[in-house]
Amino acid sequence: MKKIDISEIDILDGIRNDEFVFYYQPKVSMISGKVCGAEALIRWIKPDGRMIPPNAFIPIAERSSLINQITLHMLPKLIKDQLVLMDLVGLTTSFNASAKDFEDDEF
Repeated sequence: MKKIDISEIDILDGIRNDEFVFYYQPKVSMISGKVCGAEALIRWIKPDGRMIPPNAFIPIAERSSLINQITLHMLPKLIKDQLVLMDLVGLTTSFNASAKDFEDDEF
């Protein structure tokens, strides 16, 4: 697999250009076999359609304050999507937050 070089500036540009999206992975009950929720997984889609894998940008974002900026940028989208998911199909959604997010007063 080809290594993707990502910089903090690339991540900032991705935030500014609204290139981050959520993919919703179903959570399935091991008892009933039915979908019981979803997990919001962040993905980075470039304007040319390329997907930047999380392992290419999350570690860089974690080492800087950019993880907080990504979280704060995506939180309104998550809330909006959650309202739709709850209304349409009654699903609750979980998401991953960084330990750095919990240290952030704005979060």
